[in-house]
Amino acid sequence: MQHQQNCQCYACTNGIEKYQATKAESIKNSGWATIAITDDPTTPFNVNIYTEGLPQNFQHLNLQICSPMPRNDYRVAHEIIATAIALIKGGQVLLPGNFYDDIIVGYKVATALALDDQTAEPLLRLIIPDKNGQFNTCPLCHQWEGTAEAILYPCPNSLHKT
Repeated sequence: MQHQQNCQCYACTNGIEKYQATKAESIKNSGWATIAITDDPTTPFNVNIYTEGLPQNFQHLNLQICSPMPRNDYRVAHEIIATAIALIKGGQVLLPGNFYDDIIVGYKVATALALDDQTAEPLLRLIIPDKNGQFNTCPLCHQWEGTAEAILYPCPNSLHKT
C-alpha cells in the first residue's frame, strides 16, 4: 500500500519501528491487525483500511474498506472489520459478490474481490452503503477492482452528481 507525503497513518506519524511492533503485538494477541492509510492513490477515495493476519490465522482473505472516514478517525471502520472477523471466527466464510446483513445493524454490506497493489494478494473489500442503505455507483468512480464501490458521502468527482 502506498503512502503519500501527507499520510497520517500510524506508521507515518509514529515511526515504522513502533508501527511494526504494534502490528506484530496485535497479530500475536488477536490473530489480526488493522492498517489505515489515509492517502493511498491506488484505492477508491484514497482510503485504504485493511487487515493483516487473516489468511495465516483464520484461513480467510484479508479485509479492506475504501469508504471515506473522518481524518484520523477509523474507529467505525475498525468496528465494521471487527464485526466481520467475529463472523469469520464463528465459522462463516465471507465471499466476494455477496451481501451480508449481519455486519452493520440495519444495513447490507456488499463484498468484492480486490488486489493488494504491492503484493497482488487478493483482499475481500467490504463495500459500505450510504446512510439510506443504497450502493451508489458512478461510471467515473468505479475504475477500481470491485466496481460497485459504496459511497458514504456524495461522489467526490466534481464532474457529476450522484
